[in-house]
Amino acid sequence: MIKTLYDIESDLYSVCKAFFKNAVNGETYREDCRPANSNKEDVVCIVSFATADQIQEGDCLVDIFVNDITSKGNRRQTDKKRVGEVSSLDEELVEALNDELVGEYTWELSRATNCSKLHDTNQHYVTIHLQFKRKTF
Repeated sequence: MIKTLYDIESDLYSVCKAFFKNAVNGETYREDCRPANSNKEDVVCIVSFATADQIQEGDCLVDIFVNDITSKGNRRQTDKKRVGEVSSLDEELVEALNDELVGEYTWELSRATNCSKLHDTNQHYVTIHLQFKRKTF
C-alpha cells in the first residue's frame, strides 16, 4: 500500500521524537508545527516528496535548531561547537530509522548535513538530509 506524505511524516516523527529526546533541550515537531517564538533546540521533521510507485522513494529533512552564542565584542554568532555535536548525530539517526522501521523502509543520508542561519532570530538550524525507499506490495 502506498503511504501518503502525512503517513511517512508520522513514521519519521515517531522515531525522531524518541531519538532526540535526550539529545536536545527542545521538542520534536512535524512540519509547520514548531512555535514561532521558540528559543529551544527543537527538531522539525519534513517530508519533501514521495513517489507513488511499487517501490516508494522520497526525501525528508530533519531540522535541529541551535541557539547562537555571544562572542567577544557582544556579537551573536553560530555556536560552532554545538552545531558540530548536533550534526554528528546524522548517521546515528539513520541507524535508528533503519532499526525502528526495519522491514518497511530503508533509510540513508542523501546529502551532507549542513547548517543555515534562521533569519530574524538568534538561531541557526542543522539540516539532516535523508532519503528512503519502501516496498508497497
